[in-house]
Amino acid sequence: MKKAVLTIIIIFSLLFLVTLVFANPIITSFSPNSTNININEGEPQDFIITTTYPDSGTTTYNWSLYNASNFSLINNSIITDNLTTSTFTFSPSYNDSGTYILFINISDNNSTNSTFWNIIVNNNTAPNITSYQPTNLTPEVNEGSDLYFSVNASDPNNNTLTYSCFLDNAQQATIGEYTYQPDYTASGHHNVTIIVSDGEFQDSLEWDVTVNNTNGPPTIDSFIPTDTTPEMEFNETLQFSINASDPDGDNLTYLWLYESLNVSIESSYSFHQPTTGTFNITIIVSDTNNNTDYQYWDVTVTNEYGGGSEGSSGGGNEEPGEEAQPTGPVCGNGVCESGEDYTTCLEDCEEPAEEPEIFATSCEENWTCSNWSECKNSTQNKTCIDQNGCGTTNNKPEEEQECNEKTFFHLLLEQL
Repeated sequence: MKKAVLTIIIIFSLLFLVTLVFANPIITSFSPNSTNININEGEPQDFIITTTYPDSGTTTYNWSLYNASNFSLINNSIITDNLTTSTFTFSPSYNDSGTYILFINISDNNSTNSTFWNIIVNNNTAPNITSYQPTNLTPEVNEGSDLYFSVNASDPNNNTLTYSCFLDNAQQATIGEYTYQPDYTASGHHNVTIIVSDGEFQDSLEWDVTVNNTNGPPTIDSFIPTDTTPEMEFNETLQFSINASDPDGDNLTYLWLYESLNVSIESSYSFHQPTTGTFNITIIVSDTNNNTDYQYWDVTVTNEYGGGSEGSSGGGNEEPGEEAQPTGPVCGNGVCESGEDYTTCLEDCEEPAEEPEIFATSCEENWTCSNWSECKNSTQNKTCIDQNGCGTTNNKPEEEQECNEKTFFHLLLEQL
């Protein structure tokens, strides 16, 4: 009896071992996890299989892609290794719409396992521009201003979209928006185009832009001194000069102001000041259309010697043998001390130079004013500037006036 039982145990043990030896590979997961999938032309799709094996050893993954319409083999990929995961990438081009079957066969030396996917490749459709601005396809913009362009687009296949913006066939941006900023030489017609692409097909929109000729203001490109708060000693001369340009090539005029007084109409100016203090120097550059640019300096004029120092007082404290020091200003010591001037000691104190020459030119005021502000506290204000910088206010307009604030009732009546 014992011998029979032992025999049965041996037989079942052998059967179990045979089962282990010849067990099939086990598919533990696969992706996509649906065997029926849809993809778009131009979009690659990864297929991943993960397995476990009761046996150890080399594993072979045999991927086979067929055209379902005629069951012709398109791609066959055989991978042999010891890994438990294998990947196959299907990359349909833009001419590959249709139905496909992908088989995966996993085998070792003794057994196999397999699965498959049904694949539908959708035909690619062009993207579509759904909205845009400006909505007027023949907009106008002035030189020196800017004009904003943008598009919104969608794709029926949810493909990734790319954008290109062109100005007169020259690419300006690779996003769906572009700001056109015409300079003062750009008057005329210009083309702005935005193209949206999914990689195969595209949609586009064009604008015919009219750039209106406008006169641009002059620009001060450089100036001397570059320090706008320079210092100098009194009775010295400080040179001022500028370089200016005009975008329209207009002739430029210059006006130098010393404390709001006209002192020169050249592109440079020599400043000589016999007294100490802080003084304002301004240059105004104008074109033929009264557009202007300006630069100003605050010049500090100093006296290096500070007016001199008082002499020491005599009081009989000199040491024996020392000469008594003078108690007042000493003429001839090279210092213009307190109590001296050029009339009493010309050696130490220079005669003051003449005041800067003031051009007694006739200046006609030319006032330009902003719009009146909103009415607040029953008062409106505006700012007025004399474009000619005459330094007078004989014809200056009023910059403040009384007003009546509009209540909600008044606004309501205006709408009726």
